[in-house]
Amino acid sequence: MSAFCSMFSQLLKLFPRTEGPGLTALIAMLLLKYLQLKARFAWSCSNLVALLRMNLFTHRDLWAWLDRPFEGPPAVLVTVQEELALA
Repeated sequence: MSAFCSMFSQLLKLFPRTEGPGLTALIAMLLLKYLQLKARFAWSCSNLVALLRMNLFTHRDLWAWLDRPFEGPPAVLVTVQEELALA
């Protein structure tokens, strides 16, 4: 949490007149650029934003998805619940 606070305070020092939605948009663009640079897949910014929005509520590893976006999600193991013998 302190790393985020220090980054936030540094951004405020760099852009002192940026407030509210402008600062939020600046932070969002910085995060998107970071994700884009760390990914092994050659993302364009618009495709990254669109696919992040579509996969916002899916449970997947972000870094694995950024590197291999067109692979399916990992298989879910289904366990069968055994019945309790009462009698």
